[in-house]
Amino acid sequence: MFVASGCGGGGDPSRLAINGEVILDGQPLKTGAITFLPCKLGPTAAGAINAGSFSVDRGKGLSPGNYTVEIHSIQPTGQQVKSPDEPGMQIEETRNLIPGRYNAQTTLKAEVKQGTDNHFRFELTSAEDPKKVTRFGKSRSKLPGRILD
Repeated sequence: MFVASGCGGGGDPSRLAINGEVILDGQPLKTGAITFLPCKLGPTAAGAINAGSFSVDRGKGLSPGNYTVEIHSIQPTGQQVKSPDEPGMQIEETRNLIPGRYNAQTTLKAEVKQGTDNHFRFELTSAEDPKKVTRFGKSRSKLPGRILD
């Protein structure tokens, strides 16, 4: 993957500002980070999410094109755990509130276009993906591919 970076001046005129909202389980995501990764060549852009909103100005924005989107929200759990780096030390445990299907194995996409406001709304759910949940019953019928409760 290629990442282009700009240097000083007025920035790349082909870059566009982006903004939007991130909703998790029907509520604005309190805090987090969003990253737009190009599907082909082009710049990557990232921004902070606060109270469900994000924005990236034109100077650090994106060129027109298709992007894969990753969203993270690393939060403390309130638990102390052993430090992996310093034996005998305790550190605060953290976890990503956002399921992997929206970051490490993201399915989110965005298309940045010239002449539009490039406002994106991502509605996420922390529930399991219902398409991937398999339900196993107490007994199986003799018919192939059919499971009964």
